[in-house]
Amino acid sequence: MAKHDITTIEYFKNPDRFADFFNMVLYHGEEVLHGSQLTAIDSQYSHTVKTKSGKNSRLNIKRYRDLINTVCAMESPESVLAILALEPFEYVDYGYPIRAMLYDTLEYDRQLKTLILHNRSDSTISLKKGGEQLTGLKKGDKIKPVITVALYLSPDPWDGPRSLHDILDISDPDLTSFIPDYKPIIISAEGLPPEMIQTLKTGVRQLLKAVKYCGSSSDITSHIISDQDFSDCDEDTIHTINVITGLNIEKSTVEKEAAMFKGVEEFYAEAEFGRKAKEIIAKKDAAIAKKDKSLAKKDASLAQKDASLAQKDASLAQKDEIIAKLITQISNAGMTPVVKV
Repeated sequence: MAKHDITTIEYFKNPDRFADFFNMVLYHGEEVLHGSQLTAIDSQYSHTVKTKSGKNSRLNIKRYRDLINTVCAMESPESVLAILALEPFEYVDYGYPIRAMLYDTLEYDRQLKTLILHNRSDSTISLKKGGEQLTGLKKGDKIKPVITVALYLSPDPWDGPRSLHDILDISDPDLTSFIPDYKPIIISAEGLPPEMIQTLKTGVRQLLKAVKYCGSSSDITSHIISDQDFSDCDEDTIHTINVITGLNIEKSTVEKEAAMFKGVEEFYAEAEFGRKAKEIIAKKDAAIAKKDKSLAKKDASLAQKDASLAQKDASLAQKDEIIAKLITQISNAGMTPVVKV
């Protein structure tokens, strides 16, 4: 097994990382699965096949999973909900659909054998004649679902088959609908949308981002150490990134650069805050000046009206004075003034 695969398998043996990755794949990043729900199980499968009669007539098939865990219910740890398997890849496996189908089949076969052994050895279980006694399975017996995910950790797109049909030479199209297909889940780091990666809560987020950077940036090291998202990157994640990408990034360098960029960001944030504060003050001052101008205009208008009223009052006073003089003159002349109301 290549160093790349060994390192990645060891990395994902951490149950929190394993659960975090499957939360992204199965639940769009929602924290449904927790590391405490996972229990690692035997990754070796052994299956005996009868090939012919006589001596050495049986073939023992052994296969090994990379990572496989049972998922138990939070409220009932003894109750298994499903079996999750993770297969990391450095290179494209052009026969993967068949290999994945074989692994899943072997896991289902193992569950069936365990269930059959339980049914036949438990004296409280009664198997009916016919199909139940013949198979060792009771009508209604169930086994747990198996979900296998292939993780292609490469900056290049996955160009291999994604289903059983993709690898079959089906010359007659009319047969296609009669041939069962098998479509394994294949996650390519290169093709993951950034918003999907951001749903991750552990170092798996930085790992997948680093792999994507390898395909989009010529200076991958600078890209990583200048990304604030890598400021809290743990040593296991940095080591795994180095093994997968071939880089030689040190945690101290990432922390130092992250601190420097954080200082620069804070400086610009403060400068931006000051600039916005000045803009707000200037806008308020302009609004006050505009109101003052409007008030001054209103005051001038009122003053003009007051002057007009004063002029009218003066005119009325002058008329009253003239009338009073006329009344006096008429009275002196012995005439009775007639005042019309």
